[in-house]
Amino acid sequence: MGGFYCACAQDYHGRFCDNKLPHVRCLRDRIVLVVGKSLVREEAGTVDRKLVYVGRGRRDEARCWSRDVGDELVVTLNIFSNCGTNIKKRGRNFVYKNRLFLDTSSNTSSSTSSPDNLVLLDWSCVYPRNYVTSLRQSISPAINQPERQVAYGKFIIDLKMFPTLDLSPLSDLRPPATLVTGQRVYAQVQLMTSQ
Repeated sequence: MGGFYCACAQDYHGRFCDNKLPHVRCLRDRIVLVVGKSLVREEAGTVDRKLVYVGRGRRDEARCWSRDVGDELVVTLNIFSNCGTNIKKRGRNFVYKNRLFLDTSSNTSSSTSSPDNLVLLDWSCVYPRNYVTSLRQSISPAINQPERQVAYGKFIIDLKMFPTLDLSPLSDLRPPATLVTGQRVYAQVQLMTSQ
């Protein structure tokens, strides 16, 4: 195989320009990253779902690995999942940014500059600040059993969120509050009136 490479058309890559470039789909409830197995095989010398992952330093986290879907490897992220995803507020939007990596350490003939990690895709998704989504699973509190008896009826309550357990009135989270995925918050519910 001589020392040549094709000048590829847009959206294609590889020695013979037959590999589609990886791409991202920013969907309502998830972010989907797709890379073709032929590109992985050419760069890494083999195809293994564990070689394609999201987030620098996340190589050993199974939730950040790709899964095998036909002739593609696909990483699906819930928009609230971590895997090193950076979330920044920009105006009325939130911008999610991260990178899709390929571990090329098993292929010594790889043409990449880094022997261990090739950046397949430097991606970002933009979502509006006021965003409603439904989760496939319900959110479960860390403590499932309340300390007091539960009553039923019509109530007006005051719900406040706090970054620490001291529930200081001076530290409650008010809009616009910034929370990081995986950050623990504490809620205080105060009964205002009952009917």
